[in-house]
Amino acid sequence: MKFGQNLWRMLPSGVPQLREQLARRPWRLEVEHRQALEVRLGMSTAQLLPFLSSRLGDGDVAVGLAKSGRTFLGPALELGDRKLEATQTLVAQMFVAGEVLEAFSCSTPPVGASRQLLRQLWNFQELRWFGGLS
Repeated sequence: MKFGQNLWRMLPSGVPQLREQLARRPWRLEVEHRQALEVRLGMSTAQLLPFLSSRLGDGDVAVGLAKSGRTFLGPALELGDRKLEATQTLVAQMFVAGEVLEAFSCSTPPVGASRQLLRQLWNFQELRWFGGLS
């Protein structure tokens, strides 16, 4: 898949073991890697999420912060005649990992099926959306 192969070429060097971890799980950043990336880029988490969502992949990408501190990525996926929106893929990734979404960023506000899915989350009222960079 193009997303997994090309996803992290834009990342700076200097984050120990980041590339090795991403080779195993390209859609997840462990806490220590997210924190090291924030330091390396001089960004807060609130700045990093929109930065990643606006620069990763060839299309729409959602980036979410779990309550555990892990960061998850959700690209929009073409599945034959069906399409999963980036936010839907993000929520699915987090459910599979047993995580709870705390905050997220995507290039455009969630609408339609993505918005309905987010409304089904038990903590919907507490979710933070950082938007995307224009």
